[in-house]
Amino acid sequence: MAVVALYWVCTRIDLRETWQYLSRSHLSWFLIGFGSFYLSLPLRAWRWQMLYANLGQQVPLSVLMSAIFRAWTVNCALPGRAGDLYSAYVLRTERGQDVAETLGTIFSARVLDLLTLIVLVAGVFHLRFQQELPPIFGTLVYLALGLGVAVVVGVLLLSRFRRLGDRLLPQRFVVAYGRFADATFGSVKRVPVLLLVTLALWFLEAFRFWCVLGAIGAPRPLAQVIFLALAAAVLTTLPVTPGGLGTVEALYQQFLPHVGITTSAAASATILDRTINYWFILVAGGIYFLIRRGKYSRRDAA
Repeated sequence: MAVVALYWVCTRIDLRETWQYLSRSHLSWFLIGFGSFYLSLPLRAWRWQMLYANLGQQVPLSVLMSAIFRAWTVNCALPGRAGDLYSAYVLRTERGQDVAETLGTIFSARVLDLLTLIVLVAGVFHLRFQQELPPIFGTLVYLALGLGVAVVVGVLLLSRFRRLGDRLLPQRFVVAYGRFADATFGSVKRVPVLLLVTLALWFLEAFRFWCVLGAIGAPRPLAQVIFLALAAAVLTTLPVTPGGLGTVEALYQQFLPHVGITTSAAASATILDRTINYWFILVAGGIYFLIRRGKYSRRDAA
């Protein structure tokens, strides 16, 4: 799917004109967007620390930041949100955290992310773009709303399934599921603070894309920027392609011409944006993995 989507994008742009936009881009705006995106790393770690604190557990911020960045790397390399499982493995091996409880806190964070994101995207679409964009965008918004309803129903069924699982599942799975469910619901306290942090994270997403458009000198209408950045975040959240590879690029290429940005300018903005939130993570994360692997290999040899 990623290859097909990327091929579709590449066959519809003028590579020479796109390169001209990139060569004239303003580095300062790009760096501001880059910094705003990676500011979300300690912010996400702080929110995760709060979820753990609600369970009466203290995990250092640096450990959580490392786990999140490695999870991002895995999510950029593999589909299915495999990085979330990997971060639970990291905390189990390096901190001795219970896997089921860790997955419960991760699930809580994902529910907060997805529901807040869907409400924001649907709200901006209905207030600003319902009559202006092609029907495909409305369809995508309604699919996102359907996903949000499914998530809410799934959370409501989570506690009820526990009673059914007591009768159907082997005892070791019942215990693990109980710890997962307890962590999921027990970690969600101080909800206003958690929601404010989550809103700040999505604000940083939109601000990053606003800076990217500024880097190429493109128009930056606020409502359009917010809608597109958050819609792209929905695609990266879904376990379809690694880090939304291909699908995000196709979304940008379809949407940006509708707000007065040329196809080549849209392509250059896409390249800059995905350099920040996909390719840099993949490269830097790969280097980080190799360094840690070499460190552990030397330690084992000693």
